[in-house]
Amino acid sequence: MVDWPEPTKSLFARKLGHEPPWTPEELASLRTAIFKRVGRGELPWLELLPNVRGLNVTAWHAPRLQSLTGVPQLRRLRLWDCTDVDLTPLPDVAPNLQHVELKRCYLDDLSPLLDLPKLHSVNLDGLPMSEDSWQRVVPALLERGIQHVGNYPMMADDEWQVMHALQQRGLTLSVYRGAWGNAGIKAVGDDAHPTIVFHRIENLAAAVDAFPGKTLDALWAHLQDASDREPEPPEAADD
Repeated sequence: MVDWPEPTKSLFARKLGHEPPWTPEELASLRTAIFKRVGRGELPWLELLPNVRGLNVTAWHAPRLQSLTGVPQLRRLRLWDCTDVDLTPLPDVAPNLQHVELKRCYLDDLSPLLDLPKLHSVNLDGLPMSEDSWQRVVPALLERGIQHVGNYPMMADDEWQVMHALQQRGLTLSVYRGAWGNAGIKAVGDDAHPTIVFHRIENLAAAVDAFPGKTLDALWAHLQDASDREPEPPEAADD
């Protein structure tokens, strides 16, 4: 029997009407899949899901995108809160991708997105990407007419600048705007350093500039002391 991870198993059980095992015909009928917080590297279950068109991989360490060869119908790829993401295989293993979300992931090089011929929309929130990716690749994507789709506008230069300043100290972190224009900083895949929110991105930038250390523990203590987060209505709180 296949060892399906949660919440993948729960999702498939709801869609197929019963718990596993499932037949190859039942698995071939599925169009969406979610893999969340269960591992690193390989996604071996994908070879059993030949007709999946939408895939969400969340809080995964170094997802091995070569696994996408098992889902040739894939059109929408969502990577959320993943570390050590290498997009290099995408043009070869998923050339039909139309939408790519890379929310709050750790990656360096976005250039493989330029080699996806059918790409028409992206979500690039909170990415500590390289200077080349920010100054060359992102403008090239936008100039091509590829839309940024998400709850908030495309990340701005001030967000990238904060992440770049931290990277120069050896700290790779995700910075993003949230509800009401506030700014969050997140250590992806690290529950020991939960998200810290500032009222404005400029206040977070000032706190980072004033940080004298080089370790994540020291930074988190510093930012917790410096945070000026204001209360928000419950319905508008960040997810």
